[in-house]
Amino acid sequence: MKTYKLYVCMPTAKFYVDVKANSCKNKKGRLTFFKNNSNKHLPRVRVASYPSQYTIIEKIIENK
Repeated sequence: MKTYKLYVCMPTAKFYVDVKANSCKNKKGRLTFFKNNSNKHLPRVRVASYPSQYTIIEKIIENK
């Protein structure tokens, strides 16, 4: 599991957020964060999603 430290600067708001997830994908203009599902037969769980044009990943911390 990783902690993604994000800075989100949207036209209406600016904020920092920490997202704990296993992986991140940039698809269709969005950064989407996923956790692995404990049941291997089910798909990954989406944790969070932010518009990629307004979001900067400032740091990724590997959790133990």
